[in-house]
Amino acid sequence: MILKVDGRIKLELVSSKHVQPIFDIANDNREHLRQWLPWIDSMHGVSFIRDFISVSEQRHAMGTDYAFVILCDEMVVGRIGIYKVDTYNHVGELGYWIGKEHEGNGIITSSCRRLLQYGFEVLMLNRIEIRCGVENVRSQRVPERLGFTKEGTLRQVENIRGHLIDHYLYSLLRDEYKST
Repeated sequence: MILKVDGRIKLELVSSKHVQPIFDIANDNREHLRQWLPWIDSMHGVSFIRDFISVSEQRHAMGTDYAFVILCDEMVVGRIGIYKVDTYNHVGELGYWIGKEHEGNGIITSSCRRLLQYGFEVLMLNRIEIRCGVENVRSQRVPERLGFTKEGTLRQVENIRGHLIDHYLYSLLRDEYKST
């Protein structure tokens, strides 16, 4: 499945053909990403990404995860997805990361906007959440730009290199969503 974002950017459902490109960008950005992604230090080779994609494909088949690569000019520049989909309550969680050299170009915001459209209009979700480390200001700007409501702080919710960090919880409801 491919979701077109604009003339340069598209989101492609992860598959085995993405193993090496995902590994390469995560590995090349290891120091940058490890600030906020606890799994990065566990990634010792391409088998880690291969296993992730296998699990993602299983969860996609069950309708609980929709993991995509972000392609800009046909090159993998990051990852995005709607995860932890609760089909009974119509809730999903949006997550994303991008290589440092691609930050600041609006790629994540526009990719999130496209995935919101998919989540609300295709998956028929009623609520989409984004969680960001309280010190991850760059990531917080995304839900703020997209009109999410900051609901509060989740205390000591994620272990990053042996330290429990707090997250801000943002949400957007279907009736607040406006496709652009």
